Amino acid sequence: MSRSTQVQNNTAIIERQLDSIGVDEQKTTEALDVLHTRRSSLLSEARRTAVDAQSKPIHWLPPELLLEIFTALTHIENTRTMTVEFLMRPVVVSLVCHRWRALAHSAPGLWFRVPLYSHWATRTFLNHSKRVPLELVWPLGTTPWREAFSLLCPYIPRIRSIRWHAASSGSSTVLDRLLLMLRSPNSRHRVLQMVELIEPHPRIIRRFGSFAVLEELRLVATMVYPRPGVPLPRLRLLKLDHRESLLSELYRLVTCAPNLKTLVLANTVPMQDVILQSASDADGSLPRVLALLDNGDTHDVPMAGCLEHLDWSFAPPAYTWLLFVLLPMPNLRSLALCLNTESTLWPQYMSDDPLFLDIAQNGIPVRLSSLQELVVQCIDDGALKHVFRKIRCPVLAKLHITYLPPLHASCELPQLPRLESMFCDPRLYTLTDLKLSHFTLDPDEARIMLRYMPALTHLTFLECPQVAAVICALSGGSCDNGHENPFNVWICPRLEVLRVVDSPDLKFQCLRGMIHARSQAFGAPAPCMSSASSNTGHTLPGAPSPRVVKPLRRKFRDAAIRRACNVTLSPSAGRATAAVYNPYAAVRPSQLRTVCIEGCGRVSQIEATSLRGEFPSLRVKWQP
Repeated sequence: MSRSTQVQNNTAIIERQLDSIGVDEQKTTEALDVLHTRRSSLLSEARRTAVDAQSKPIHWLPPELLLEIFTALTHIENTRTMTVEFLMRPVVVSLVCHRWRALAHSAPGLWFRVPLYSHWATRTFLNHSKRVPLELVWPLGTTPWREAFSLLCPYIPRIRSIRWHAASSGSSTVLDRLLLMLRSPNSRHRVLQMVELIEPHPRIIRRFGSFAVLEELRLVATMVYPRPGVPLPRLRLLKLDHRESLLSELYRLVTCAPNLKTLVLANTVPMQDVILQSASDADGSLPRVLALLDNGDTHDVPMAGCLEHLDWSFAPPAYTWLLFVLLPMPNLRSLALCLNTESTLWPQYMSDDPLFLDIAQNGIPVRLSSLQELVVQCIDDGALKHVFRKIRCPVLAKLHITYLPPLHASCELPQLPRLESMFCDPRLYTLTDLKLSHFTLDPDEARIMLRYMPALTHLTFLECPQVAAVICALSGGSCDNGHENPFNVWICPRLEVLRVVDSPDLKFQCLRGMIHARSQAFGAPAPCMSSASSNTGHTLPGAPSPRVVKPLRRKFRDAAIRRACNVTLSPSAGRATAAVYNPYAAVRPSQLRTVCIEGCGRVSQIEATSLRGEFPSLRVKWQP
């Protein structure tokens, strides 16, 4: 090989190596570009923000739980808070992030409450509501938007309720036009189910048209006059929150709603604006009240024959019974009262009516033959001595009495009035559920009260001082004699559930002794009293044994009761006390099934748990 050939070969080898290096250099440059791109991507603010967001627990929640949170955020508690800020909460939720936006738009249940104050807001809610029933809302403090009708026309079949917060006189015109549109033949009268009207400024009286399917009507600071006839045949709930409501207006609404089930009078006492006339019943037993209207026509006082539930806030205690005379409710089953102060009078709109004053002063006995549940709240303990004096409840099963203490001031809880001072007839033979809240108990009076309730099965004390002595009395004895009951006379022999809440004076010794005494008496054989057996006798309501008891003469019966129970009977108790205290009727109590202890500092969890081991059939609940 010549020298020139060798040089050419070496040059070719160098060229090939340079080409290989160039290829490697190009690959390395491309790899560096990829690394730079990945580095830039990792260092970008959006990516770091997304990664940081995943570190927050709120983003770990599943969609189902997020929807529950969104629904709770848009839940309504007070209709008077229907502001624009509240109604726009679904929009605020959808602007948080892309995930929340997609989730909110896919949930039509968040967009059913449509605000009527701007085209954009109404259109947004209507588009996302899909096919769910709609609720039209006029937010408080907004101006009328008259162009809403053209936008709402395609959605009329889906409108189910209206909440109207009027802010000006023009709002009444818009509402009337909207109601007229909903009553049009195209709606087929299958549209509206609930209407709530709030007029915060002037008193506006509106004539209400016929809605065949209207089920709820709520009026705040306004009243309506239905058309003659029966325009509201399916109305089930009527709520009035208007301090200047009139009795004649209530008559018109009740007359036009023959199937009314629930009546709510929120801080409302209907003012007497009709002239009353009296007439006797067909049998001449009780006077019947007639109403003479302003035009001179005399009409019978309407009767709410289907009304079953009444909720009345700030009722006048001494005149509460008068409502049942002016508006008879023969089928009333549950009554909830929040009493005003003792000195509150029934307001009158017109000049004094002699008949009305005579009825208010003398009173007509009211018998609520179907009332089974009675819930009473009072801000004045003296009011309890007036509200039930003219009301009789022969089949009452549940009684809850609560004192409402001041919110921002500490005070001593008042003493619960005697049962004889509250009820004209204290014999509550059918009562099975009693709850007392925020009252100081007098042990002797509490014993007498519970003896009037032989069929009681559920007993609850909520923040009632001196409840320990009452618990001891349920054993027939006391802590001093080891909770022994030598006479076998039991208070509340049918008691099965006992609940004591926030009572710092309750001791475990009292609780355990009472449970032990009643458990032993339940397992012991019933004593045989042949002298008391008779085929011609009678049994006490709620007695634990079907044994027939021969009635004693009154003077011997009262003497035996005094010796056995070691109590002094008041003259007002008389025959009722003797019937309930009969020591020969109750020979052994029922077995306690449940005991709930909450917030009682002198009963520890270990002590409460020990009751389960000592009494296996007893269910014990304890909370600090």
